[in-house]
Amino acid sequence: NSALPQSNGNSTIQNANVTLHDSPIVGDVNISQNNAEDIAAAMVLALERIGFSGQSSPAELTPSQEAEVEQVLEMSEQLASHGIEIDPWTEITLGNAAKLAGRTHSAQQNYLRALETFRKNGDREGEAYSLLGLGNIADTRGDLAEAERLYRESLAIKREIGDREGEAASLNNLGNIAQT
Repeated sequence: NSALPQSNGNSTIQNANVTLHDSPIVGDVNISQNNAEDIAAAMVLALERIGFSGQSSPAELTPSQEAEVEQVLEMSEQLASHGIEIDPWTEITLGNAAKLAGRTHSAQQNYLRALETFRKNGDREGEAYSLLGLGNIADTRGDLAEAERLYRESLAIKREIGDREGEAASLNNLGNIAQT
């Protein structure tokens, strides 16, 4: 992890031909990263400043926060297009940010990449969370049958691993589908 200096303005993250500008606070900071892990860490820090942390997200985005999320998503898409694998929990955070910014296709891609990595690594908790995110995307798109299928798959894993809070979230989403 790289420590980013506190500043009061625009920051720039560069890797080869890729540049990310953010403007969360005030001042100027130039940071040159020479590896994907540092870039991913900087993306996570930018999202944390907006309110994305762990599995929580802000309720809504201001226009400047939405612009910052767009820049972070653009960077993540460029990394993915170069075959650079991002930590699957970072992919989940990126998916949550993309969904909140109304970019459901990007969110779906983030959740799918996370799901693939979690399955490869045998991380059942991550797998269930990815499925929940994918279910939310299907629900948003009005594909209730697919949303229900994904929520049920997530629920089965949550029960298997004894995650009662995750089980409740899956049941809540299934209840919303039934109500709709």
